[in-house]
Amino acid sequence: MDAYFITYFGFRVLFVHLIPCTSLVVLNVLLFRAMRTAQLNRQKLFKENRKSECKRLRDSNCTTLMLIVVVTVFLLVEIPVAVVTVLHIISSTIVEILDYHIANTLILITNFFIIVSYPINFAIYCATFSGFCLRLSLYRRCFSAAVSGMMTFADILNQK
Repeated sequence: MDAYFITYFGFRVLFVHLIPCTSLVVLNVLLFRAMRTAQLNRQKLFKENRKSECKRLRDSNCTTLMLIVVVTVFLLVEIPVAVVTVLHIISSTIVEILDYHIANTLILITNFFIIVSYPINFAIYCATFSGFCLRLSLYRRCFSAAVSGMMTFADILNQK
């Protein structure tokens, strides 16, 4: 058995996959519970006709929901990578249980889903935050203006 191999992949599984994923699952559960409590508070505020506080709580819930969805997408792509890595460690050190042709295919599939998760997260941000979309639009206009050289950055900011 190669001590470097075991140390490297053991460290990777523990500190890159297991601890962060477990922490994210626990934090996701806590966020979900807090969001449920906030929804109950929001309903109570709505009944008491305190609409400004109700709107603020709704915005906070929207942000919390966005965070839960993004973390869930991350976990859906990260956990399979951890499983393949653990199977690789077991297969390389203890007993041959992994067909590496299948493992390579699994790695390609998980890498594909990791790449696909980036635009999904971007879409979640855009759908959740209208301010994010406005900033993105501003950056796009700034880039277009810089490329064309027709407007300065101050002109774009002052434009309504």
